[in-house]
Amino acid sequence: MTTTSNPNNLNTEYRLVSATSYNLPSVTTPGVNTPQTDCPRFTKRFDEAADWASGVTTNYLFNGSYGEVTAPNGTKTREYYMAIANGAWCDGLVYKTELSDVNTMTIKRTTLATWDSGGSTTWGPRVLNATVTDNENNSSRYSEYEYGSYNLPVTSKTWKVIGSAMTMLQQTTTSYLLSSTYITGPNPTTTRWIAGLPSEVIGMVPNDAAGTSFTTLSRSTYQYDQTAATATTSGTLSNHNTAAFGTGFNARGNLTNVTTWDTVTPANSIATTTKYNTAGSPIEQSLPDNNLSGRKSLISYTDSFSDN
Repeated sequence: MTTTSNPNNLNTEYRLVSATSYNLPSVTTPGVNTPQTDCPRFTKRFDEAADWASGVTTNYLFNGSYGEVTAPNGTKTREYYMAIANGAWCDGLVYKTELSDVNTMTIKRTTLATWDSGGSTTWGPRVLNATVTDNENNSSRYSEYEYGSYNLPVTSKTWKVIGSAMTMLQQTTTSYLLSSTYITGPNPTTTRWIAGLPSEVIGMVPNDAAGTSFTTLSRSTYQYDQTAATATTSGTLSNHNTAAFGTGFNARGNLTNVTTWDTVTPANSIATTTKYNTAGSPIEQSLPDNNLSGRKSLISYTDSFSDN
């Protein structure tokens, strides 16, 4: 479709390239659609583009215990959720997902998740383990997750399962920055409460099927708000509280250094550093390069117009 408008006496032509529509409930057509008191739910999405022969439809089905999406090619994805009494910690959580083949409609892949309340309603529920089953190849991958402070995942382990045989594939451990600088007390309304900043991620593979010992394949470390890359003034910031949040405020959670380690030869590790202005926006980034000096990118927020 092509339309022509004439703003400010200028001839400008616009061409519709794509469009998306939904069959949302209508209150203007009584008896056709029923008004909903909750968030409006649509059951069809129609996508079209200028060069397509015809549009495509995605269908949605809502049931009391699952939701289903049928893609334009006929593939179905069904998610089962826990339909428990309102207020229960597990109400509405997805515990099983099924992917069905477009031709035979047989289930090709199934994902099962086991949830835990987290031991405290403060931190919320968490996944203890998950199994992804390839029904066509009769194999599965089973993963377990361990959690630390503030319900943060610290260890994940994955096994390959064929029949009753389990072979460990990998293990990932994550450490977090939990110093009092970022978390100072139990009350999130009066403290900074910056939790969940990863400080180190290590990827390992087992040396045997049981996973009694491991070899480190990858390691990345993360640093925040370093003195050498602290927030620096970059012009006048309108309505910014410079007195409280100026160059001396170094507990922002800004990622200032990422080091990707060579686990065989640590001297070959590479690092990327970032500097920020007092508003917390990046203004400079140093990137690794093939030479020792590396390269640097500068970012400016000064207005720049084509007629200046």
